[in-house]
Amino acid sequence: MSYAVQIEAMTCHSLLHLEMQKPDTKGFLSTEKRNQILVKYLKGIVKSPKYKLIKKEIKTLILLGRKKGQDLESRIVALLVLEKPKGNNDLEHFYFLIKDIERQLSTSVQYSPNFKLEKQETKQSVEILIHHADLHNCFDDKMTLTDTLDWLVRASATKEAKLLNIIGTYKMFAVEHERKEELLRIKLKKA
Repeated sequence: MSYAVQIEAMTCHSLLHLEMQKPDTKGFLSTEKRNQILVKYLKGIVKSPKYKLIKKEIKTLILLGRKKGQDLESRIVALLVLEKPKGNNDLEHFYFLIKDIERQLSTSVQYSPNFKLEKQETKQSVEILIHHADLHNCFDDKMTLTDTLDWLVRASATKEAKLLNIIGTYKMFAVEHERKEELLRIKLKKA
């Protein structure tokens, strides 16, 4: 699940949980009581792998809910109306794609003029390299993707599948890929 999907799921489930608690109480629920219900629910989901990408945001909401004078429900409703950023051009879409990949795979995308991944000890389970000379030359002055971007990826089969799934959600790009030895080669171009 992407960051935006996790935010949407957390907000919907939190508000639904609050609504489900209302029939148990007779009369009006004060803001303080609503905050207590929401904080208790959020504490229960903060360690869930389902919400891994938004753990920090959940902890922030818990802290806000514990403060006097805060309306946690309105903060959660405000998160619900946030939209996933939409790019106006291919370069912005590419930027959002890279950020989604880095967030969901807990890695950082590397850019290099040398198009090879060196064998080295790394703590990252996913290594992604984009040939940076191509990056500058693949976008025109209107920020439209005009050429193919070459990627090299070293990852487990599961992570590779997840990476290709993330890229597949960006319908403005077409992707070709092939596996050679332990590396996945990806060619990203305009759909």
